[in-house]
Amino acid sequence: MMIKRYHIGPLMHQLPLIALALIKLAQFVEEPKKSEYLDVAEKQLSMLDSPEYTAELGKMKSWL
Repeated sequence: MMIKRYHIGPLMHQLPLIALALIKLAQFVEEPKKSEYLDVAEKQLSMLDSPEYTAELGKMKSWL
């Protein structure tokens, strides 16, 4: 499985849910699918933790 940034733009707000589903699905399948699902989930979560998708400390003024 490959994930490319330009394919997921419209789904960006759904990435945590998709990653969680892939992690759960990995519990029910054998290798090599298990590793593929976990790799994609890790990439998705890493993207959300990148500076491109996170605000600088104090910039959002505790929006949430």
